[in-house]
This record gives sequence, structure tokens and C-alpha cells, in this order.
Amino acid sequence: MPTHSSDVSNTVLQYTVVAANALFDLGKAAQIPFVGTVCSLTLAVIPLIQNTKSQKAQCLHMVEDIHVVLCALMYLCIDSDNIGSPQLLENIAEYAQNFTPV
Repeated sequence: MPTHSSDVSNTVLQYTVVAANALFDLGKAAQIPFVGTVCSLTLAVIPLIQNTKSQKAQCLHMVEDIHVVLCALMYLCIDSDNIGSPQLLENIAEYAQNFTPV
């Protein structure tokens, strides 16, 4: 019988896959070059985390952080007229440098 912890783990992983796929489609439609790479990397990591036996909690925490970043990128893609502008990309890079996972 699955434990509550494994149910939560599967939910986090499923939500992250949904976010990555949605962002990939959005980035492709808007022709934003870096979004596809971010999503492809995320989708490649998910199966590895699903199959990991050790440090599962740390891996899931990392996926939660990835999910937050994907959602932030999706918000930027939807609400920005020019996500490819140098200033916005510079702001994203600055955020990434200052991002400290909890």
C-alpha cells in the first residue's frame, strides 16, 4: 500500500511534469529559445528522481524548487510582451544567482 509520503512525492513529480510540458509548449509557441532547454532538462531529471532510492527527500525538495522556477518562467512568458529582452533576461539571471533553495 502506498504511503502518504509516496503519494505526495508522486504529486510533486506529476505537477512538475505538467508545468514543464506546459511551459515547453508556451515557449515553443512564443519562440523563446532558452525555455525548451530548461523544460527538456527538467523532464530528463524527473525519471531519475522517481527511481532514486537514496536521498529521496532532498531530490523531491529540489523538484519543488524546479517547479517554482518553471511556474515563474511561465508567468513571465504569459505576462511579458518581450521576455527575450536583454533587460528581462538579465533580471532572470540575477534572480537565478540569488536564488537559495530552502
